[in-house]
Amino acid sequence: MKHLLRSPVLFAALMAVMAAPRVSGAEEVVVGVILPLSGTQAALGHMQKNSMSLAVEGVNRRGGIDGQDLKLDIRDSGGRVSDIRAIIDHFVNDKAYPLVLGGGSSKVIDAMAERCQYRNLPLVSITGSNDGITRKGYSYLFRVAPPRSEYPAAALEYAAAVIDPKKVALWHEPSDFGSSMADAVRESVREKGWELVWEGSFEPGTMNLEESFKALETLKPDAVFLCAFPPDDTRIVTGLTGRLKSKHGPFNLVPASSLGGSLAACGEGCAGVLAPSLWLSSSGPASQRYNNDYVDRFGTLPDYHGAQAYAAVLVAVQALRHGGGLETEALKETLGAMGISTPYGYVTFPDRGGHTNQNNPPNYLVRWNGEGFEKVWPKGQ
Repeated sequence: MKHLLRSPVLFAALMAVMAAPRVSGAEEVVVGVILPLSGTQAALGHMQKNSMSLAVEGVNRRGGIDGQDLKLDIRDSGGRVSDIRAIIDHFVNDKAYPLVLGGGSSKVIDAMAERCQYRNLPLVSITGSNDGITRKGYSYLFRVAPPRSEYPAAALEYAAAVIDPKKVALWHEPSDFGSSMADAVRESVREKGWELVWEGSFEPGTMNLEESFKALETLKPDAVFLCAFPPDDTRIVTGLTGRLKSKHGPFNLVPASSLGGSLAACGEGCAGVLAPSLWLSSSGPASQRYNNDYVDRFGTLPDYHGAQAYAAVLVAVQALRHGGGLETEALKETLGAMGISTPYGYVTFPDRGGHTNQNNPPNYLVRWNGEGFEKVWPKGQ
């Protein structure tokens, strides 16, 4: 049945066959949500909570779920894996919620997925991008976020189409994130026949990078792929742009939304750096409306984490409307077959590239112009 719901004719026919009585008498449909509202990821958790509240308001203005209001029961994980099992068991045993929406680190999402699989409870994962999570065959997990290895996809496509580099350098921090970015670059280097002339790893906060700068200045690579977070990013980027006289700035494979503050402080000194963007508010009318509504309500700009959370609510609503009531097995089947337009792009959950129920969102490349980011790839989107 997977993917059938993308055909309007098949969708209508299938719904006629699957039509089942809705839960009657209730004035609302409640969905469990787990977010990191305290701890190191609290800022992201609150952005996701705010975005979900906007989505719920819009859904209920338009009639809710078959006339019933949607309500979210949001629980704070604190970013702690140890609390996940108890929260999910409470959702199942005491609340009988039909599905769960979850955000947080990859470790937290992996713990949610494992427990939801055990309890036969559909989980729409907002974040948690570690590749391994959707390679474990969890049939009840549906991930909105892309796999981490796909973050540099637009950067690599742009490099191949525009630069066609002969010599490539790779510089990354030794974290899980940095290692996954490095793996993606190495694979692309092999596939495209580029020469990896230099690879280095740096510890965040390292003071002396002069030897690495000298090595790159001597080798003169056509493209430098970098994985550096603030505050290291500005120091490394300015060092690279000052020594490598290329019309193409270095590729920092950290998402642009994580770099904006440090690059703004750097200003013209970091002009030219390229970075992936996992969401653009200018990508379409729905994205622009969500962005404007968020700014009007909360006074700050959202990033891709917020757009993912907003999309997750719409995914849940679509499943609850067309999943044959609140039965978890029917919801699981509907989630696996659905496709829906959201401010985060078109969300669908195919099995692809060894991943189970994995969304394939758009991926952009942006360039820092000294004052802000401008989209450079893909063209025409």
